[in-house]
Amino acid sequence: MGNRYIDFFAGRLVRQCLQQLQAVRDKVIEMLQTCGPVTGLFHEYELKLAQLINRFIAIVEMFRMLGSGTESVMAAIRAARNLHP
Repeated sequence: MGNRYIDFFAGRLVRQCLQQLQAVRDKVIEMLQTCGPVTGLFHEYELKLAQLINRFIAIVEMFRMLGSGTESVMAAIRAARNLHP
């Protein structure tokens, strides 16, 4: 599959990649200019990412994009509460 990276520097890896890969940097700038830093409730690229995840991990039936780790943890707690009331 390739290498696995863990970002212990809260985005530092992303910044380094953007400095090195001009094509990635250009695409990020294009996205920021066309839809801003927040894509809203649903965006074309979120669908593409969900399809890619489902392609490689077929057992994933539902997928949700969230804005932060805190929001993700809160959603996981709500899901767990619904499973075990």
